[in-house]
Amino acid sequence: MANALSDQTATAGTAFSYAFPTTTFSDVDSDTLSYTATQGDGTNLPTWLSFDAGTRTFAGTPAEADVGTVSVQVTASDGKGGTVSDDFDITVAAGGGGTDPPTEVPPEVSTGGGRSGGGGGGRRSAPPFEPEGYLDNPGAASFQSGIGLISGWVCEAEAVEIEIATARGTTVRQEAAYGTARLDTADTCGDTDNGFGLLFNWNLLGAGEHTVIIRVNDVELDRATVTVTTLGSEFLRDVAGTCPVPDFPALGETVTLVWQETQQNFVIRAGPAPTGMNRAGSAGVGYLENPGPNSFQSGVRVLSGWVCEGGEVARHVATYGTERLDTAEACGDTDNGFGLLFNWNLLDDGEHAVVAWVDGEELGRATVRVTTLGVEFLRGVEGDCMVEDFPALGQTVTLEWQQNSQNFVMTDVE
Repeated sequence: MANALSDQTATAGTAFSYAFPTTTFSDVDSDTLSYTATQGDGTNLPTWLSFDAGTRTFAGTPAEADVGTVSVQVTASDGKGGTVSDDFDITVAAGGGGTDPPTEVPPEVSTGGGRSGGGGGGRRSAPPFEPEGYLDNPGAASFQSGIGLISGWVCEAEAVEIEIATARGTTVRQEAAYGTARLDTADTCGDTDNGFGLLFNWNLLGAGEHTVIIRVNDVELDRATVTVTTLGSEFLRDVAGTCPVPDFPALGETVTLVWQETQQNFVIRAGPAPTGMNRAGSAGVGYLENPGPNSFQSGVRVLSGWVCEGGEVARHVATYGTERLDTAEACGDTDNGFGLLFNWNLLDDGEHAVVAWVDGEELGRATVRVTTLGVEFLRGVEGDCMVEDFPALGQTVTLEWQQNSQNFVMTDVE
């Protein structure tokens, strides 16, 4: 064992998630390790707690009856008879807050909607107010890099705000767009226009551990602590990098990762660059920025851009109304960003055309080449690679598979 497991805390009625680092256990022969988990006395984990060995993640929502401390034992095996174990405690405290998600978040999520906080766009609940909803992205204890979408759902809200407590001790707070269709919330909420979303550039925060807090009508709904890896710039330009991931997603297979500037991240590439029709948009009207023209796409990513005026953006209704300070001169205001979290695994491998429509009129289009991994949502696998001389000569970036984004994220820069 290289590093001891750390004790954790949970709250009854609130979703809990903890993923222990890959550096916790090590093998002198560099063999691939597999993991199992039980209670400290060797019995099965409590019914509220599950363990995903592929992602090293414990997750679940304890009830009031689970208040107390549970001891958990993790065992690592090298497949050759060598094992090592370590224990940690999860202390469950009494309290409310948070709500279980409705079954499972679908592979494609459309979050956000019309401009929030004005013109009756929000919905007010009578006091005392306890929000009912869930933070879908980012996942708890996840790694984040580049440009992503902070998203989820809540049944009733006048305003949904994203607060980020940064590693530097500062606080970032922005209002999210709210009100797009989330069909999976119908049973819980009685309607479907409950999605919220905020397009966010993780490079703005700086490297380190940050906590994302969702506030609904100024009441906390949910939170997730994430580790952000940055490349020293808010938006890195004019660089290139690639690395192969051997034995992924299965033994004998290899995928290749390439840098994608518009996403500020790496994506899986297979085949030549696409060569179809592209039209970014129009000056003074708006632009489709992601996906970029003739780009490669894989996993769960954000389709995004901006438009000065628009009631409904895209055929799948996208988040609209998030802050884009860079549009102030063109639009006369700043709440013009749109974004849609999309699972490219829902499509076939090959070339596809992405078209952004605003109130029935085409704004822009991009031709992309999609690479999938054979299933809509790949589970229980691991993979990593290192990109040498990136982002500059002498530097090395480590990429690791992250299941909730169905892609590789940057976890270290040296």
